[in-house]
Amino acid sequence: RSVEYLFPVQYQSYNEIISGKDCIVQARTGTGKTLAYSLPIVERLQNEMSNVWGRYPRCLVLEPTRELANQVTNDFLSVKSRLLSITTLYGGKEYSKQELSLKKGSDIVVGTPGRTKDFIIRKQLILQQCQIIVLDEVDRMLDMGFQVKLFSSYI
Repeated sequence: RSVEYLFPVQYQSYNEIISGKDCIVQARTGTGKTLAYSLPIVERLQNEMSNVWGRYPRCLVLEPTRELANQVTNDFLSVKSRLLSITTLYGGKEYSKQELSLKKGSDIVVGTPGRTKDFIIRKQLILQQCQIIVLDEVDRMLDMGFQVKLFSSYI
């Protein structure tokens, strides 16, 4: 995807995210929030490339629904280099394919809280090298009963 200019939310958050600072970004739908975090994350991870088979993810993105998880994965795919690997985790999709993707190694994992937690509990998703965690649409996740403290105890 060719990005010619940044929307305000992207411009205002880019330097903070690429430098690794904690950020809370709030903007209306359609203003480019996903690219606001995916562009600097991809750039940051590409600067520290590893192509080792079985590598642990360096970024975890949690989404409230499988539809959003797929949409965000596609946004990452549109801006990443071919060397960065992305795994999407959500219920209703064959577990073994997701497991194989994690075993091969993934730089970025995008998933729903339930399926992601399942992989963490089974010790198939190891987050010891995770540098970046994105809670996207966290207001929706909280409305759906997502418990940040409980989930963070698994990380």
